[in-house]
Amino acid sequence: MIVGIGNHPKFILDVLQEVIAHPDILIYPEFFDCKKLLIQRKYKSYYFKLLKFRDEIEVAVWPDYLYHDKYNLKRFNFKFIFPLHSLSEIDFILKLSDKVDLMLGFPNKPELRDYNLRSFIEIAEKYGLEKWLLGLKTRLMKYLHLFDGTDVTTLSFPGVKFANLKNTKLLQKYVMFIENLSNIKHQQKKLTDILSLLEKECEK
Repeated sequence: MIVGIGNHPKFILDVLQEVIAHPDILIYPEFFDCKKLLIQRKYKSYYFKLLKFRDEIEVAVWPDYLYHDKYNLKRFNFKFIFPLHSLSEIDFILKLSDKVDLMLGFPNKPELRDYNLRSFIEIAEKYGLEKWLLGLKTRLMKYLHLFDGTDVTTLSFPGVKFANLKNTKLLQKYVMFIENLSNIKHQQKKLTDILSLLEKECEK
């Protein structure tokens, strides 16, 4: 499984880049997302960010609700994740997938989509698209084996904030969890155990 690590404070990124060396773990900006710009639909600003990091990015999120490639995003040679909000977007996605290396993104919030997980899996497999869970949440942990990739931040763990990761032991557990995600089909129990340890550490 591909694991994307979004933008974190520098002290966390420095540690992750130093201790993690795994081809399926992409640390910002190798995995690129900028939720603030995408939520505000500031597509032009997002484009310039992509341009800035174009030589480092391996996987990036396609701008939500962008159906006209006026910024010529298809010229980038990295893989895009298309956030599927509505089944009505499928026709556009299929046309785009002829020009762009594309993964199908499953938003973690039900209010951001008009379909369920079963429909998502059926559509992705019908059209031969890789599946990405957009934003790992603990309630979705049991479904991770159905996906080809996911992205994590501290929001993936209840009660954990960036400031908590100044605790060396907690940061080590965070690293362990990230490293084991890439082997999700074989590490489900171990991941659950590490998540439990993270939650207990934050309760102290």
